[in-house]
Parts: sequence; C-alpha cells; structure tokens
Amino acid sequence: MLNLELDKLLSLMTQELWDLRRSILDGRYDDALVIVDELELMIQKSYISIT
Repeated sequence: MLNLELDKLLSLMTQELWDLRRSILDGRYDDALVIVDELELMIQKSYISIT
C-alpha cells in the first residue's frame, strides 16, 4: 500500500513539475509560485506520512 501511495505522489509531483516548467516558460510567475507552494506541501505531507 505504501508503494502505491508513493507512486501516486511521484506521479502528481512529476505533473506539478511539468506545470511549473510550462508556467515559467510562459511567463506566468504567479502560477509558478503557487505550484512551488503545492510541491512543498506535498513533500511535507509525504514526509509526515512516512515517519
């Protein structure tokens, strides 16, 4: 079950990174900052659930 959750998290984070890249390339820096905040939250939640 943990592997499935990690796989889902990695998939979501990968999509967020692609969205971040696209936002930066398009000059949508406010959107990019929101994505960075979402990624930080995902990392914090995953760290809490693993420990």
